[in-house]
Amino acid sequence: MLTNSRDKIQQIDLIWVDGKQPVLAFEIEHSTAITTGIDRFIELLKVARLAGRVVLVAPKSRQKKLNQVLSQSHYIGAPMYMESKVRYLWYLQVITIVAKFTAQQPTKGELLEIINLALHQPEVSTR
Repeated sequence: MLTNSRDKIQQIDLIWVDGKQPVLAFEIEHSTAITTGIDRFIELLKVARLAGRVVLVAPKSRQKKLNQVLSQSHYIGAPMYMESKVRYLWYLQVITIVAKFTAQQPTKGELLEIINLALHQPEVSTR
């Protein structure tokens, strides 16, 4: 793996790994540019099969901007089709998931299931 790619992947906020295989990757997008997280995901997707499992975590108030970036930029279509690979998870959903499991220890499977149920697909229109 090239140094530049490795550097970008290492900057991803959270990569859930089971064994040596990545399961989910999360980028928290609060005040940084949305494109920064997407660029990091592109590098990760070059080495791992995680389509639909790269997740931008953001306040719901940024939904319009997230959709805009994935609808009106070079991220749509060939070669990476990021509009079909990225998912969203809103802050409020993260808080709900944490609250649900505060009093109990979920299995990895239970936690993965609840995260998958909470994920949103971008609402994008391609040109």
